[in-house]
Amino acid sequence: MLTQIITGNALNFIGINSLVKTTAISTNNILFRYLSTTKRSVKDKKLTLNQLKKQKLKENGPKRPSSAYFKYFMSIRDDLVRENPNAKVTEIAALGAKKWNTLNDFEKQSLRDKFTRELREYQVAKGRFIKQNLPPKKPLPPYVRFTQEIRDSIVRENPNLTFGEISQVISNKWSNLNNTEKEKYVNQYRHNLQDWNSKYLKFN
Repeated sequence: MLTQIITGNALNFIGINSLVKTTAISTNNILFRYLSTTKRSVKDKKLTLNQLKKQKLKENGPKRPSSAYFKYFMSIRDDLVRENPNAKVTEIAALGAKKWNTLNDFEKQSLRDKFTRELREYQVAKGRFIKQNLPPKKPLPPYVRFTQEIRDSIVRENPNLTFGEISQVISNKWSNLNNTEKEKYVNQYRHNLQDWNSKYLKFN
């Protein structure tokens, strides 16, 4: 009895009690759908930037071009099906491979060159889409930014040092900075982070 009261109150709260009365959908089914939707909506709000990028690219972004072989196969597939109406999918694929192998090197290279051009155009379009539709990465913390600024010069000056030794040199240089110099990096980071948060905090 108590379970029925709680269930009824929950259904009234989400505005679907009347739906249960007027349809053949069970109460448990309605609640399951509601809870599943709620979980999905909460999960969607916690998307990482990488997940958001993949989702937006999949939904609205430019499409990666098909390979040279796949494009060639799709261009002859209908003809192969008409010529071999009883052939299975795997047999059609095998016939397509044989046709591809009959092409000379020039013909194959022409198709590959076209794919290379399309892939380059796709990568440019993809980068433009990401820049226009997704937030940039968070500002680098002070020490990381300092590391990026001086690492290349440290490597040039010490070509025989290992990665760990280079990291130690950078760490020592950071430690030797006076408070005023460090404060410049800290203040710049705070300013950049505040600006990022004001624009993109919802993606965090």
